[in-house]
Amino acid sequence: GADHLQIFRDTIVQTRVILQTDTIYVHRGAVWTVQQTSHRPSISQWSSSSDFFAPFATSIAAPRTDRPLGALLLARHEDAERLPPGLAGLLVRLPIRSFVPERPGSRSILTDLPPSMSPPPERRHGLNDLHLGQFSLGAAAGWYLPDGPEVSWIPGFQTGLLLGAELNRKSGLWLQLGYSKATFETDQMGGETGIPEVEPPADDFQFNLAEVPQPSLELALGLRYALFRKGIWTPYLGAGYGLQFRLPVEITYEFTNSALGVDWKLEQAIRPDGRPKGAFLALLGIDADLSRRWAARLQGAYRLPVASARTNPQSWGLQGSLFYRFQEK
Repeated sequence: GADHLQIFRDTIVQTRVILQTDTIYVHRGAVWTVQQTSHRPSISQWSSSSDFFAPFATSIAAPRTDRPLGALLLARHEDAERLPPGLAGLLVRLPIRSFVPERPGSRSILTDLPPSMSPPPERRHGLNDLHLGQFSLGAAAGWYLPDGPEVSWIPGFQTGLLLGAELNRKSGLWLQLGYSKATFETDQMGGETGIPEVEPPADDFQFNLAEVPQPSLELALGLRYALFRKGIWTPYLGAGYGLQFRLPVEITYEFTNSALGVDWKLEQAIRPDGRPKGAFLALLGIDADLSRRWAARLQGAYRLPVASARTNPQSWGLQGSLFYRFQEK
């Protein structure tokens, strides 16, 4: 009759999924192939089915019929897969078992999605994520204390320029060009001390001690790793390798005449052999962000020489630095 729609073909279930701001809105519709008629059915002849659970207060509109809607949805037919013009590009087929009714609060009603609609895999950071970025340049200054055998070391100072480059959010490269100066005193000449022997001014003068400054340039390269980030603070560990180049110095020799109570000093310039002294470096420090581009750093360092000697001892250092980032953090 004019008041009823005659169903001749099975049901086609089509679904349109819209992704927006991490929320999935699911719209389900049922399309039937019906007998052509010039009569337009009234809205009152359509009802909302409650056979299926639908989130977000959505529903399935279906014509009134004696056949259960579930039977219509499951009894599909290939000839019924025809869509009105303009709708074919808007609808995407999903498996029927994707819409298993679930209780509110459960994980998700979308299961067995087609591969093209599956969520992207979780991105994990790895070696492929390494890249040079966020370069920084800074200046450092601090305290320097060698610790060698059989000589008495006087603490000195160290200063230098720092260049950094991040590899990722956790690790980075560092390069330091520095200058350090410390002094040691010894009561021996020649041998392993590397101090040239000199003759006293007279036979009644005895050698007392030699004061030997140790100015040097150092070039070091290494890696640093951030332990964690909390607020403006970033503690880190570091390791590297450095080369020290000794600079020309003037050694002060001190002789004493005990009978006369006279001290006599002699200065003599020496030039090192020019061979660099290698050492492994271990770092422990913390960064403090002052702004998006400026940061301060406090760093402790331990230097272990490759070939230990009196003039190339292990050393400890503590320095502070201020550096500038060329890209905002």
